[in-house]
Amino acid sequence: MKTPKKSPFRATLTAASLGMLAVTTQAGCDGAVEAPRAEETPSTFGGAERAYPGRTGVARTGMLRTERGELQVDYEEIDGNAVIDGDIVMPLHLLSEPGERHASGTARAYASTRWPNGVVPYVIDSGLSSPSRVTDAIAHWTTKTNIKFVPRTAETAYVKFVSGSGCSSSVGRTGGAQSITLESGCSTGNAIHEIGHALGVWHEQMRGDRDNYVTINWNNIQSGYSHNFQTYTASGYDGMDVGAYDYGSIMHYGRTAFGINGAETITPRTSGVTIGQRDGLSSTDIETIRTIYDGVTEFSNVSGWWGTANAGGGVAITQLDGDSRPDMIVFHVDDPSEGNNGYYRIGWNIDLVTYSNGAGSKYRPTSWSGFMSIGGWWGKYTSGAGIAVGDINGNGRPDLVVVHVDNPDGADSTHYRIGWDLTASGTVSSWSGPYGFAGGFHGSRTQGADVALHDINGNGRPDLVVGTVDDASGENTIYYAVGWDLSTSGGISSYSGTHAKSGWVGSVTSDMGLDIADMDGNGRPDLVISWVDAPSGDDAHVYQVGYDLSASTGAVSSGWSGSGSSVTTARTLNARLGESTHGADVAVHDFNNDGSKDLVSFHIDHVNDNTGYLSVLMDQSDKLYSFTAKHSGKSMDILNAATNDQAWLHQWSWGNGDNQKFSLRATPDGYYFIVPRHSGKCLDVEASSMGDGATVYQWSWNGNDNQKFSLVNHGDGYYSLKAKHSGKCLDVFAFSQEDGGHILQWTCNGYDNQKFTMTRR
Repeated sequence: MKTPKKSPFRATLTAASLGMLAVTTQAGCDGAVEAPRAEETPSTFGGAERAYPGRTGVARTGMLRTERGELQVDYEEIDGNAVIDGDIVMPLHLLSEPGERHASGTARAYASTRWPNGVVPYVIDSGLSSPSRVTDAIAHWTTKTNIKFVPRTAETAYVKFVSGSGCSSSVGRTGGAQSITLESGCSTGNAIHEIGHALGVWHEQMRGDRDNYVTINWNNIQSGYSHNFQTYTASGYDGMDVGAYDYGSIMHYGRTAFGINGAETITPRTSGVTIGQRDGLSSTDIETIRTIYDGVTEFSNVSGWWGTANAGGGVAITQLDGDSRPDMIVFHVDDPSEGNNGYYRIGWNIDLVTYSNGAGSKYRPTSWSGFMSIGGWWGKYTSGAGIAVGDINGNGRPDLVVVHVDNPDGADSTHYRIGWDLTASGTVSSWSGPYGFAGGFHGSRTQGADVALHDINGNGRPDLVVGTVDDASGENTIYYAVGWDLSTSGGISSYSGTHAKSGWVGSVTSDMGLDIADMDGNGRPDLVISWVDAPSGDDAHVYQVGYDLSASTGAVSSGWSGSGSSVTTARTLNARLGESTHGADVAVHDFNNDGSKDLVSFHIDHVNDNTGYLSVLMDQSDKLYSFTAKHSGKSMDILNAATNDQAWLHQWSWGNGDNQKFSLRATPDGYYFIVPRHSGKCLDVEASSMGDGATVYQWSWNGNDNQKFSLVNHGDGYYSLKAKHSGKCLDVFAFSQEDGGHILQWTCNGYDNQKFTMTRR
């Protein structure tokens, strides 16, 4: 049985505001310490990001219109811009003189907004050096929060990462193209900081309660810069301070910000603390985003009784009653004094709920049933459990499969049982006895388990996939195995071998979930595995996709999303979960019938009393695109729609075939595998050639650099595809205008035969 972790959540929050100013920050990465190399993340930043290092402007006062009303601000005028608080830069036309009145019917741009549904389209400019700074920073944000970054296609509002002077960003979404500028000295940590601004986060030391936690040494501040240390309250702005002050925020200035000859200008009132770190997001930075994007990162509470000592939980989507809307089943195992019992309840008629605060909309059940008991034997040391739903006996009614791992004296064993014929009211007609699941590796320290039903081998009978997490000496590994061809009475005919999920799983896993669905649209089942990592009580629910389960072995045959071994490979299902997760699961469904899979995240948190939470993350399928050559108007195409290795890439008139549609699978190092829908293979530069004219064809996934490509945005609606291993671009040979013109790799030159439009399909 799992023991609750004793690491309480620090409910602190940076000074973020829902009424964000439509402003731009341009930081020169100025500080008392030498700027780190671009690929490094500094442990402390030193002073403060500055818009114009070494320059002083004309001091002025103006009025800025925000969502919360007119704000009087002190600023410097430099190069036609208003510089507020040292690193906030905005066009002068957005400010007016105090008392100035505007003609009726006119409007000035004001408060920037949140990114709708927490989705940020972005572009990395081809001229930006060390783009891994950006991709690592994005991976950090997406791993730690529920903000999603997507490559820009035709969106008018997006972030563009560019090279230039200093480290810079806008605050919030300004409604058009907005730049995050990173000079060569800007680190990954600086990029994380600037992304925070783009999401709407201000600096921590602007909080209204700042003086209770730090002392401002006014005599040490450079002449003309004292106004940079004003708080929200001092500036007359109603900022939002939620929770306690956070010295460890990545948005906090360092001790020597704007200091005379590096003198200390900000002294913490608490001894021994560090301010100004640029290592990564603190737990309260994460909570900031959860609060700003309420409704995107917030969970729906599943009210009612959840027991006192949960030892596992699960979720599944099905259709039970006559209503056309899907229903949800949530499940938990309660373990009071080794008396394990299973329970489930129904969330009826899942429908779309729109938030009144503009934070988006989510799918939620419209009502809940009471809890129903799952009788029978549960063992006495349950260390993981899950559920799945499917029609096993073929009578047209869904059956409920429940799996659990019992752990008597470290000898873990997996068992499943079937609740036959769920009725329209959610009750089970009868239960099978427990079956032993003989496949897979169980280890001795199981920390979670789950089950999925799917016809993997395509013979018309459901197969049972069971996953477990083993935690031997903190080295967590997720294992899965297939029980082939469930009979109508629930028996398994044979087992696959044991398969391990590659890559990072975390160090303190507190549960796992799995489901099976076609996530990349190639017609083959993919394995979606989630798990809760709980380092020091800061739980995060993450997932990865294993592509193309083999019909013969049940193993993932086309690699994993991310395809690496670090934390950046996992995608975040939700923001911070709490501190004592005692059950979690994931389920896949297309709620809005748009062809892209949505993910349901469910978890049980144990703070005083157990509580169930769920969240729906929309549109998680790999997106399909066609690529059309600018010079010819023809589409990238796999020759003859062949499915074998070495089928050539060429151009052909658009015919809407699956061999002309490609998904982009992001890698942790900032590139993409480009996968034809019809074959599930990857575009590949032959033999990792470095030369001009090398053949490009499809090949089975192997994760090598000659299968990785970056998208180079030319800013005119066209993209080039650049191979990681060679730095060369895909090129329609000799500017061919004909069907069948070969697409090779060639030195990037910006010509139209290397430019493609991307169209979402």
